[in-house]
Amino acid sequence: MSSLHGSWIEQENKNYFFIWGEGWKTVEETSPPLHPFALDAAALTNFLATKQIFSRQASNLTEFLQSRWQKIDLVLPSKKSGRKKLTFPILSANLDSINLHSEALFLANWQVTGIKLTPVETVDFLQKLP
Repeated sequence: MSSLHGSWIEQENKNYFFIWGEGWKTVEETSPPLHPFALDAAALTNFLATKQIFSRQASNLTEFLQSRWQKIDLVLPSKKSGRKKLTFPILSANLDSINLHSEALFLANWQVTGIKLTPVETVDFLQKLP
């Protein structure tokens, strides 16, 4: 199951809302900074289209989302996992099952791809969420 995330990003001359998705998938042994569970453009576009969050036709939605696609760095809760003790971000679907006081959690920098929205588009987007 996919999870949708959003963060308000403040930059010197441009503030925007950044939407990205996360879903379980098999991870090859790659090292950060790429977020191993982040949805790619096609998967995130499909997820948003099936939820009918944007009021655009499918072809216009794909074009709109592709024009807003970008990569940013986010600091996310992470832990070491596996035999080789590689660093992985915590899947949001697993947050309920993690003991925040006993797990060896830390914040790590990850590159995440997603969609950049203007403030006006953000208000419209947030009003359509269930």
